[in-house]
Amino acid sequence: VLERVVSKFEAVHCHKAHEYESNKISMNMAAFIVRLYTFGVISHSLVFSLAFRMSNALIESNVHIILLIVDEVGHLLRADDPATLKQLIEKVQHTNENDSANNKDDSYRKFMLQNIYDLKNNKKK
Repeated sequence: VLERVVSKFEAVHCHKAHEYESNKISMNMAAFIVRLYTFGVISHSLVFSLAFRMSNALIESNVHIILLIVDEVGHLLRADDPATLKQLIEKVQHTNENDSANNKDDSYRKFMLQNIYDLKNNKKK
């Protein structure tokens, strides 16, 4: 079941990333994967893999998924593998810096970055 969910997520998200309906399907599948991690069904490596893939290009749908991961299970990821979380944060920062000319006024991206910085500094909401 998990293999089908991940392959369906990749198919929907990667090929139709700019369509509204496929974005909703992608978000729901990402939320399902995050919930599986929350309940201990899957390991943190799959969630990190998803987050790293989304951090390659900070388009709106990817930002939503990264924010979902950070908000829902960021504290768990920090506890399970802080070194990989640090790598993810650095990758998101690097991608944002390289792409900031295109999205300087993207408030949702700024919100995601603030949440990532809060997680990095272990600040609670």
